[in-house]
Amino acid sequence: MPGSRYCVLHQSWGFNIVASCFTLILGAVLGVLADDLYRRFVPSPESRRIYELQKTYEKSQQKPAFQLYFNDLLVDDGSIVITPTTNTSQRWRFSVRDIGTLPADKLVLDVQLHDPTTNVLTTGKWTTPAALTVTGDRLAAGSNRIFVNTADKLLVQQQFFTFEDLLLNQRVAAPTSFPLLVRISAQASDLHTINLILVYVPGEGTAIVTKPTANTTK
Repeated sequence: MPGSRYCVLHQSWGFNIVASCFTLILGAVLGVLADDLYRRFVPSPESRRIYELQKTYEKSQQKPAFQLYFNDLLVDDGSIVITPTTNTSQRWRFSVRDIGTLPADKLVLDVQLHDPTTNVLTTGKWTTPAALTVTGDRLAAGSNRIFVNTADKLLVQQQFFTFEDLLLNQRVAAPTSFPLLVRISAQASDLHTINLILVYVPGEGTAIVTKPTANTTK
């Protein structure tokens, strides 16, 4: 009604505009928050599918993984272990550490000697099959001697399992090398293969681990 305080001609347009803008902005912000909360607690079928694929992938990446220790020395593929000795027999002690994301069940270690005439004695549960199967891969013994041992317990992450000794029954009168192929496997793990060279030299001292130096001479 003209002349009334409710007349549109007597309203504060500046206040009304500010109030309207504030209402629109607040509504937009609340709408975004509500939409985000809805998506978080009620994910879409596409979001659920992506989440399931991500969890499946993460689970597939979880597996045991291994480090090998020879006579308490950490070795990897291509390592050369040089050991001074005055003994009539040499101890070969293999320990395996699980550095993966799952415990290692049914842990198997096999050691292959390239020289079948090497005089190696077994202790404990070592066996010497003519051929073996590790994670589905069958190995023919050929000219190699194969020694196999199996852990009698579950190996949890970051822990060690030490197998019984193999004994090289041979006096070292001159520097002598013994190439070995060591393979580690367990349920749900990848096959871990290490080529190792053991070098014994007459005398006293401490064993060391080294690797061949690349020849850069042209």
